[in-house]
Amino acid sequence: MNIGEKIRKQRKLLGLTINDVAERVGVSTSLISQIENDKADPSLVTLKKIVHVLQIRFADLFNDESSMSPVVRKDQRKKIVLGKNAGIVQELLAPDIKRNLELLLITYKEGESSEGVLIHQGEECGLVLEGRLELTIGTDVYELEEGDSVYFNSDIPHSFKNIGKGPLKLVWIITPVTW
Repeated sequence: MNIGEKIRKQRKLLGLTINDVAERVGVSTSLISQIENDKADPSLVTLKKIVHVLQIRFADLFNDESSMSPVVRKDQRKKIVLGKNAGIVQELLAPDIKRNLELLLITYKEGESSEGVLIHQGEECGLVLEGRLELTIGTDVYELEEGDSVYFNSDIPHSFKNIGKGPLKLVWIITPVTW
């Protein structure tokens, strides 16, 4: 089952119309219809709003029910490509079994930054594996380098930017899960 079908199935399970979902997400009914029919790819922000409205986890859209192993092999990681010119790659390091935290390997191309300011319930922590990160949390700006780590409540507005030469690689943990 593809992402659009899963969205449609959950919407109908909740007894919602396309218009109901569109209004709650803040997009057109046409866009929701196109997403459900795999004729449009939503932004990450829109997709996160959709899963919130539909009361499912982000991972549920990508979950293959048959793979329940606690091990995730390097060549079997689920990936999402985001950002300008596909400049951000998020790889899910934890299996899709029911979990309370999300473990990601995130790579930002040189000069790439998050899609605006992020804010959501939960907590985040991370480790810079390679490169230089400019992390804004509220009004505070931090520069982190290889080996530096950080923890913060993610209900504080935050954003990420690769300020180094070359790629920025992070191991990131988020709770509750957003995938």
